[in-house]
This record gives sequence, structure tokens and C-alpha cells, in this order.
Amino acid sequence: MPERKPVKHESPPAEPTDVKSEPKAVGKIAPFKPTINTNAIPVLESKLQPKTSLISPPQKSGEILESNNEQIIIPQKEDMKVDWSGLIVFYLMCVFGLLTLWMLYDLAVKYFKGKKELDNQKRDVKVKKSAPKRKTRKRV
Repeated sequence: MPERKPVKHESPPAEPTDVKSEPKAVGKIAPFKPTINTNAIPVLESKLQPKTSLISPPQKSGEILESNNEQIIIPQKEDMKVDWSGLIVFYLMCVFGLLTLWMLYDLAVKYFKGKKELDNQKRDVKVKKSAPKRKTRKRV
């Protein structure tokens, strides 16, 4: 087999390409005019929005302020009260709920464990068949 010599491919060096002139816009240049939707629902000022005033609120509760023919009444702050009976009933119900879930879980575990043992006993009975009794002669 004749030996092959590697062939060197020489390519011409890369030449820069000519820059063509920048493309020009087609058509006339006009200022942007947005389309107005005539079918849009008009935005009305909501009556539910609270009117804001530049007056700082008073520090005392129950005080009445008057500004721009409006009265601003600051409600009195009530002391925080705890409904102890409702709180105790809530926690007791949570504890009883957890106890009920635990008892149901325990019953389910015992049920499936007992079912397995019963299946095992049935299988053992099927496997251990008693030998048939031999007939013997009666002696007279």
C-alpha cells in the first residue's frame, strides 16, 4: 500500500467586505399620532375613594376635626379583650380532634395487623393437613 502524504489546503486570507450605504426609509416621515378608542368606557371618578386632606391627624382619639366643610371624626380606641372561654374551647376541640385521629389510626393498624394474622392462620391450616386415619381392624 502506498503511503499517503497529507495534503495542505491553502485558502486565501480573509478580506474585509465593503460597507454599503445605510438603507433609507421608505415613505414619508410623519409624527406619531396614536389611535383613540371611541368604544372605550369612560373613566368616572369613584365616589368610594376617601378624600385625602393635608391636615395631620390628631393624636387624641375621639377628637373631631373640621376642614373644608368636612368633619373628620377619629374613633376611640377600645382596650383589647380576650375571649378566654372561646380560646379554651378552641384548644380543647383541637386536643379532642387529635385524640380522635390517633384512635382511628390505632384501630386501622390493629385491623390490618389482625387481618394479616388471620390470613396467616388460614394459610397454616391449609398447609398442615392432618394425616388420614388408618383403618384398623376391630378386635373382638
